[in-house]
Amino acid sequence: MARRSCYYNLNVLNYASVNHKLSRIKENIKARRKAAGYNKDELAYILSVNSITVSRWENSKDDILPTLANFIALAEVFNCTLDDLIR
Repeated sequence: MARRSCYYNLNVLNYASVNHKLSRIKENIKARRKAAGYNKDELAYILSVNSITVSRWENSKDDILPTLANFIALAEVFNCTLDDLIR
């Protein structure tokens, strides 16, 4: 029984770690958007997505992230690497 409990605790820790990383990516997108001087509507227009989509990328309550194609486009718009966006 202790083994099952230990397994459960590892899953909780892994989920918390992934959730923290998602939050950092979302914060990074928002910070880079603001630093580039774009509002959500402008960035959405450039990327051909809805402004609600941009909001969901930046909202830490949602687990929605950009597609790979959108990550590449974000990197081009923000003049950074994909690595810069996800770390």
